[in-house]
Amino acid sequence: GLISGVGRMDTDYDALFEAIRRFIAEQPESQFFLDALCDDQHPIWQAVQRFGLLANMSVVPRQLGRRELLKAANVLIHPQSLHRCRGMTLQAMANGIPVLAREDPWLDYLVHDRTAWLLDTPSPASWHALLRRVAEQPEACRALARSAGAWVREHHPATLQIGRVLDLYRRLTGQSLKFEHAAAI
Repeated sequence: GLISGVGRMDTDYDALFEAIRRFIAEQPESQFFLDALCDDQHPIWQAVQRFGLLANMSVVPRQLGRRELLKAANVLIHPQSLHRCRGMTLQAMANGIPVLAREDPWLDYLVHDRTAWLLDTPSPASWHALLRRVAEQPEACRALARSAGAWVREHHPATLQIGRVLDLYRRLTGQSLKFEHAAAI
């Protein structure tokens, strides 16, 4: 699984790491990758060590291609409310990767049982239950992934996003973006 969050150690990460520790005791071959948005990942690394997860968890270097890693993941996990849109999450949904996340009222694309499995009050037990659900209920994961993909295609198509960016640019600058015509070859 790919874990993506702000990277600041807090009770959300503590709950997830404890759940992962329990899950790995049942599924020792499991591997997790941390994609933290912060520059100082040392506290996260210390927590990984404290929970005894070093053999099953790696920190993703900032330079590594996240798209390639996301394509290889069987689940995307957001342990914290991010309070901002992540293209990675929409990409995961569009590509059939189940999303497990903490509820985030700022994000319209996190809809429980339709686009993601959400936790309103995360605990080690609730995260562990979701991890087990991913491992033990592959058909439920596929159904969630299909539902999320359909939702993204309906509500967040690329043309809609491009239109929003162009509209914002026009409102901020008062002019349209100029595109160079391709030179004839």
